[in-house]
Amino acid sequence: MMNKSNYEIVIALGTNENQEINMRTAKQLLRQLFSDIEFTKSIWTKPIGMQSERFLNCLAIAHTKHREPQISSALKRIEIRCGNTRALRTVNIVRMDIDILLFDHQRLHEKDWKRSYIKNLMKEIDSIRERAEQAKVSSSNQQQ
Repeated sequence: MMNKSNYEIVIALGTNENQEINMRTAKQLLRQLFSDIEFTKSIWTKPIGMQSERFLNCLAIAHTKHREPQISSALKRIEIRCGNTRALRTVNIVRMDIDILLFDHQRLHEKDWKRSYIKNLMKEIDSIRERAEQAKVSSSNQQQ
C-alpha cells in the first residue's frame, strides 16, 4: 500500500480548569507539531456526564504525513504537558482533552459527532477547507 504524504486530521480540544491558559498552551504545542494547523473559535459548553466547571472547546484542522497511532501518542503527550492526569480526571478535572475526530476521512469518537457544538464548529472547519482550496486554485492559476 502506498504511503500518503498528507493525511487530513480534525482534532477536538476541551478543558474545564484554567481554561484560557490551558487552551493557549495546547494550541502553542500543537502549532509546533503541525505547521499548517488552523483552529476554530473557542466556545464554552456545559459538562456532559459529569459535575464540573464549564468546558472551553475548539476544533483544529491540520495535515500530517504520520499515521494515526503516532499522532495519538503525540496528542497524549500534549495533554500531559498541559497537566492532565488520570487522578485529576477521577475528580472531574480535565486540564486538556485532545481527541482525533477525523483521520484521513475516517471518523473517530462517533458519539462526539452528535454533539451540537461539534456540529457547529465543523461548519467552521468546512470554511477553513474551502479557503485552503481557493488559495490552492488561485496559486496554481498564478503559476500558469
